[in-house]
Amino acid sequence: YKKALEVFLKNGAEYPIGVTYHNIGVALTAADPKEAAKMFKNAIKYLPGQSESYSNLAGLYVKDKKMQLAWKYYKKGFEKSLETGGKGEPGVLYAKFLSEHGKDCDEIMHIIEKIGSSVQEEIVESLGMCVLKHNNDLESALGIIDTLQTDNTKANAYYNTATYMFEARNASANDITSIFLKSLSFYNCKTAPKSCSYVHNNMGLVYERDSDLKNAEASFRKSLEYHPQFPRASVNLASIKKDLGDTAAAIELLQKTIAVHPTFGEAYNNLASIYTDGVAGPEGVRQAVSLYETAAQLLPTNPHPALGLVHVKSRLCLWDHGDVDRLRLLRVLSKPGDIGDVRGLHLLSQPYLGRFNEAFILATLKRRREELFPPKAAK
Repeated sequence: YKKALEVFLKNGAEYPIGVTYHNIGVALTAADPKEAAKMFKNAIKYLPGQSESYSNLAGLYVKDKKMQLAWKYYKKGFEKSLETGGKGEPGVLYAKFLSEHGKDCDEIMHIIEKIGSSVQEEIVESLGMCVLKHNNDLESALGIIDTLQTDNTKANAYYNTATYMFEARNASANDITSIFLKSLSFYNCKTAPKSCSYVHNNMGLVYERDSDLKNAEASFRKSLEYHPQFPRASVNLASIKKDLGDTAAAIELLQKTIAVHPTFGEAYNNLASIYTDGVAGPEGVRQAVSLYETAAQLLPTNPHPALGLVHVKSRLCLWDHGDVDRLRLLRVLSKPGDIGDVRGLHLLSQPYLGRFNEAFILATLKRRREELFPPKAAK
């Protein structure tokens, strides 16, 4: 690409220069986002009608959390795509961005109206998700999904809707599972077994949260029937087996998952948690230290391995050598955002107090609690 660019620049051929800058940007997107952004800007400079360059640049701004710039370039990319009939990715990407970040469902309707009869179904799906997320209107969202013509697109739309409802915790288990079942009715499980596996896994999570362990176990097993090497379903099934009292089966499942997927950190963390409970005797508790260490390396932003290390090293009286674990835990807990689970935060107090800055520790704990449980929501 660089050699081609030298030739184009020398000969003054504008069209190939813009295309080449775009291709270099695509090639650099994963490895060097900042340089990729420069390439897309150059592509726009030499070839201002190339809509994909605007959209790709917008995608980089999303990753950099510069949403205003992302909105600007997604919109520009869509507008440029209209010059060639509105087909292609720019309209789809702009609609998806608006659905996830923009809260402007009317703008998605504007996209659909501009494209007309050739509108892509992915844009219609984004409208349904926007109505659900930002207007909290499930009935209208499902009505929009029902207008989709392609089975696979309709299945994906139902799956995404149910997954969002589960994560938002704004519907009953029965309502969520019924929509997951709708998605299964449109997936062809023979030709798309992994898609069906993901649906059953998520249904298992719904049942688990509803304390329906029997159906949760059945769903995770069904997920593994369609996708035997799916590590998340295997780890989820292990958690259910542990809750049902079959610790040996849980350990076996986690050990097999680690053997097949040695970089799946949650398997190490969950196995360490079982060993910490003492089911494998004192030696198992010692093994938990190594498992938590591995999990902490594989899941650097997840607080649970660090919390586990705090707990297991307390049991083994290894605190003289455990300062690095406490510091790692403090770094994780001091980051903004919702970690979703603060069980075990009290373990910070005794190891830290008297050895580190007490006021800083307590202020950190207070801030984290307020982030996770805002005062206005407290009862």
